[in-house]
Amino acid sequence: MELLDTDSTFVGYVLRLLVTAAAAIAPACLPLGAVFPLLMKGEEAFITHAGKSIGTLSAVNTVGAILGSLAAGFLLLGGLGVWPTVQLIAAIYLLLAIITPASGSRATHAVRLAAVAMLVLLFTGLDPSKLPAPKGSEGNGPVVDTWEGSDCTVTVNETARGRYSIRINSNYSLGSTDAYGPQTYQARIPLLAWPETDSVFFLGMGTGITAGEALNREDFPLVRKVVASELSPGVVEASRKYFTETAEGFDLTNGLYTDPRASVLVGDGRNRLMADRETYSMINADLFLPYRRGTGNLYSREHFETVRARLKPGGVFVQWLPLYQVSEKEFGVIANTMLAVFPQVSLWRGNFLPGAEIAALVGHADPTPLPVAAIGEPLPPPSPDMQEFMVSISPRTVLLFYGGNLTRAADLFAKYPLNTDDRPVIEFGTPRSLHQPKGAARPQFLETRFADLVDKLQTRTPPAQDPLLANHSPADRKLPLAGSAFHRGWIARIHGDEQKWEKAWQTLLSHWPEESSR
Repeated sequence: MELLDTDSTFVGYVLRLLVTAAAAIAPACLPLGAVFPLLMKGEEAFITHAGKSIGTLSAVNTVGAILGSLAAGFLLLGGLGVWPTVQLIAAIYLLLAIITPASGSRATHAVRLAAVAMLVLLFTGLDPSKLPAPKGSEGNGPVVDTWEGSDCTVTVNETARGRYSIRINSNYSLGSTDAYGPQTYQARIPLLAWPETDSVFFLGMGTGITAGEALNREDFPLVRKVVASELSPGVVEASRKYFTETAEGFDLTNGLYTDPRASVLVGDGRNRLMADRETYSMINADLFLPYRRGTGNLYSREHFETVRARLKPGGVFVQWLPLYQVSEKEFGVIANTMLAVFPQVSLWRGNFLPGAEIAALVGHADPTPLPVAAIGEPLPPPSPDMQEFMVSISPRTVLLFYGGNLTRAADLFAKYPLNTDDRPVIEFGTPRSLHQPKGAARPQFLETRFADLVDKLQTRTPPAQDPLLANHSPADRKLPLAGSAFHRGWIARIHGDEQKWEKAWQTLLSHWPEESSR
């Protein structure tokens, strides 16, 4: 189950997908699809009442389809796994071919002998249960554990450092122990920006590292309730087994499965919010692959309306976006959809790493200014090292990640359509946007494309005049400009332009409060 190469046109990608799928399943699906009409044809030799015969066959076929789908989805895949399930189903078909009444012709005897031979091979030379578990794409490391279910196949891979990562269907990563820091920032950045948060609902859990960070009593003492909702039970089991205790004896989930303030729910997070009338100070939505089947509705207007209804007064909805998996068009669609629902929307960075940027669109329940956590807190001196720069994040330096006020620049996104449940622009449009022929420019909304948008927002509404920053000091309101300069500088450094890097660093220093730059 490897990802197809995306360096092709959308039409070329669809054709390759069609050929690959046909080669994999057509040889099995075509004869399986012929069984029912073949039975109806064979019934002609014994028919006495056409309606009764056809009705009986149709009834049996319908009941079998219902029971088969229920058994496969809820019992076989989770209990036996993919390959033993394939083996069992094949054995049932072969046994039925042997025992089904038919004429005593030579052809019938030949078919039964062939079925017997195939049944023997099914448990010997062609035993599918002996096929290996998914190994993932090259470079993922060996698989140490697997959970198979009707929703997906979850694997835990051992990384080169002897640590672990969680993957879905062999290729899509949900995070790893090596990326502990970046995963905590998805909780730390919004919680530092809104320090009065007392309850958080995490839509999507993955490794559990992000949700667990909200339980950090030292940095977030006001948090009293954390709810994490994860669609796949295999992901929850992988997190519980491999991320609660490392070789150093450190619980990467920070007590997510033991802390009385926390609860982990297995199920659809969107449905949970629709059914549950409880409200939260913050709803934090994970990075969702926009074009994964069934994911587009997590960016829809209807979903955003549900989320807004579940926010307390002054609450916020944090929707993280993988900018390396969307183009400018999809970003604009999601932004415009949120602007249609929330009275205030702001933009935040998740990191400063060129080519791997993530961002958060934050929907505010009301347009109140950002609170101030610790007036007078000393600022550390700026560091040109990205890791040290990220580690120094605090209630004051969190403004480095502030990108700008989207509501004040809503006209920039008015040209994009809304993403709704009955018009899923994101799910169907993203593959078309991202698939480009070899040699074409990368379409992802990264590096200078994203930096240019932030500059537009900060030009439209300078941080010094941004009503969302009204409670912060004039010196601290310069920090978003320092963050923009730092991002620009690292883009230049990645591309080997030291002159631009030095210029960006001097710009950063000019915006850094004097108390720490002396």
